Amino acid sequence: MVGPPGSGSTSASGRRHPPGPALRALVGLDGSPGSDRALRAVAHALTGTTSELVLVTVTDPDLVDLEANAERQRARRMLDEVARTLPDGLGDASTEIVAGHPADAILAAADVRDVDLLVIGRLGHGLDEKLLGNVAEDLAHAAAAPSCSAACPAVMGSCPAGSGRRAAGCGRRFRAGRAGKPGHPHPAEHRRREEPMPVLGFHASHEQFPPSALLRLVEAARAAGFTRAMCSDHFAPFGAEQGHSGFAWSWLGAALARTDLPLGVVNAPGQRYHPAIVAQAAATLTEMFPGRFWLALGSGQALNEHITGARWPAKPERNARLRECVQVIRALFAGECVDHRGLVTVDRAVLWSRPAQPPPVYAAAVTPETARWAGSWADGLITINQGIDRVRQVVDAYRDGGGGGPVLLQVHLSWAADEETALRVAHEQWRTAILGSDLGWDLATPDDFAEATAYVRREDMREHVLVSSDTGRHTHWLREYADLGVDEIYLHHVGRDQDGFLEVFGSRVLPELV
Repeated sequence: MVGPPGSGSTSASGRRHPPGPALRALVGLDGSPGSDRALRAVAHALTGTTSELVLVTVTDPDLVDLEANAERQRARRMLDEVARTLPDGLGDASTEIVAGHPADAILAAADVRDVDLLVIGRLGHGLDEKLLGNVAEDLAHAAAAPSCSAACPAVMGSCPAGSGRRAAGCGRRFRAGRAGKPGHPHPAEHRRREEPMPVLGFHASHEQFPPSALLRLVEAARAAGFTRAMCSDHFAPFGAEQGHSGFAWSWLGAALARTDLPLGVVNAPGQRYHPAIVAQAAATLTEMFPGRFWLALGSGQALNEHITGARWPAKPERNARLRECVQVIRALFAGECVDHRGLVTVDRAVLWSRPAQPPPVYAAAVTPETARWAGSWADGLITINQGIDRVRQVVDAYRDGGGGGPVLLQVHLSWAADEETALRVAHEQWRTAILGSDLGWDLATPDDFAEATAYVRREDMREHVLVSSDTGRHTHWLREYADLGVDEIYLHHVGRDQDGFLEVFGSRVLPELV
């Protein structure tokens, strides 16, 4: 909008609106790639009006004063940079800092200030410019409309109840990013009603195949009808029967060049990988293949991380280290010079080759506790198949923790022409990979895994791998997982006959689900 205060305003669509009451908008910078886009959309909407903009930066509760002050200065610089791009300035703008989990802290700050528009930065990622431009339209509408007593939770200005941005009942209080309140289903609920199935991807298992074979297989997966892919990032396989562990990042570059598929990887920064190297690798792939790469981060396994010789920390410390790594990686994506001393050390690091838009940073989580924590900082979640109830708990925990991004599910399955072979293959190839997080994250070598799983029976595999020779059963299982509201499902056939799997699932399973 442009125009002097009190003279009315012109929205992004060019429609003229009469002058109305000043609005108080709050943009919460939650550390996500969407924060900058969300701020710019709201700032452009408010320019030339008498409205007030509050920029809230969320920090971890245990940040020392010096670090908190640095965050405040960063937010102020961000605001100043946006203001310089606006023809009529930004009017009354301020920055504040609050501590706590991003979603909860931002909501609390908004409630105290009785804001009219709340935008949590996470939602700016992955949304196109047209949708972000709706914020300006809604602000103009809200400023010109009389006050309404009912608050309407909204996603970037659109009412999730389906009443439309301008329908009666959508009042002045727009909450962008906290859909899911009573009477307003979470966006995932809309997806489940409108799109029966999530997109289906292929999992490339570096533990089981040489990189050259996986490159051919991902091309075959594309030809079979899979629309995306992901891969593991291991230094060692779980067991000697698997027998491989190529370098994921070299393979990713080749796979992205040889196919048109979006690809992602699950990585553990902080020990084997310095976070600055992870940021550089992810930025390079995204610069070369815009919009086609995602990065999921987890706290790691000793199987891969022990090779540095460093002490293997307990889970709480690994989570704290992961959180520091995420902050470092995002700051490097943003073009900052990073100097950090904590559980990881970074000395004046700068990424010189950066993509126009950084990749999303997802969290890898197996337990509801980790998923809930991940909801406070991750752009999305990736988890693995467990029992339906357990996966539901993980997904719900991520949403309850503030997570509004996509949910990805990796499904381990075993198919063969007969049931006995399918079960035997699952036991031979994936027995060593079924250990729970309490033990599996702390074993250091394939021999350790072999010893720990020596007494696992074939029938025990059915609790961890979807085993069947019947493609109809596999289709049914995948539909059950889809009903949990996941957005992407990646199929990992744990057997060696990948060509047979791709041919059969491409012709019999995918057509039933897509």
